[in-house]
Amino acid sequence: MLALLVCAVWLLAAASSHPLQRRLAPCPPFSNGTVNIAAYQLYPENVDFDEQSCLLCSRKSNIGSLYNASVVVYDPYKASVVSTIEFPNITRTPPFHIGGVAWDPYASKRAKNKSADEITILVDAAAAHETAGHDVSGDNYIIRWDAAAQKVLWSVNLTSVSRGRYGGPQDIEHDEQSNIFVLGTYPGTLMRVPRDGSRVDEWFVPAPRADFQPRRPRM
Repeated sequence: MLALLVCAVWLLAAASSHPLQRRLAPCPPFSNGTVNIAAYQLYPENVDFDEQSCLLCSRKSNIGSLYNASVVVYDPYKASVVSTIEFPNITRTPPFHIGGVAWDPYASKRAKNKSADEITILVDAAAAHETAGHDVSGDNYIIRWDAAAQKVLWSVNLTSVSRGRYGGPQDIEHDEQSNIFVLGTYPGTLMRVPRDGSRVDEWFVPAPRADFQPRRPRM
């Protein structure tokens, strides 16, 4: 809970002066300095502020097992949960987590529809994090979510490119050239995905260790 409070306070400051783009839908200042979100089994690893809808989007998973992968949408002005986004065959399905959740601040600048409101969501397999990188088996996905239409635009399997050589993706970021970057942990890697999800590029992958033997997925 402390981590969520710290992250939320930082987001309040960031929301008032976003350095990346001029807001198309200016969000009014919050009247409360601290945001305390009460949501069932909330695990506050990742939170982002959607400056188009003026809502907080936070990662939600089972704090005990981390397998209840979903996304909570929270209204900081009304101090209430707006909705919970669930995904078939991912939410409440081991071994999946939902790690990175990031609003794309450039989407409305690129789109013909200037009210475009898109969020990128990272779904990661638990094994890499539970074994400190000794077991990097399992599928990892990027999901592109249309927050205005409330639908999945596309999804891509990152593991089809990594092929068990590395794993543990944890976070995501966008750039002005329409790229989505995925930060991996075991070992440190960067994957790059275009906005349409048409491919996955290995942007930075260190040379493998001579003694590295990836484990086969559990059956």
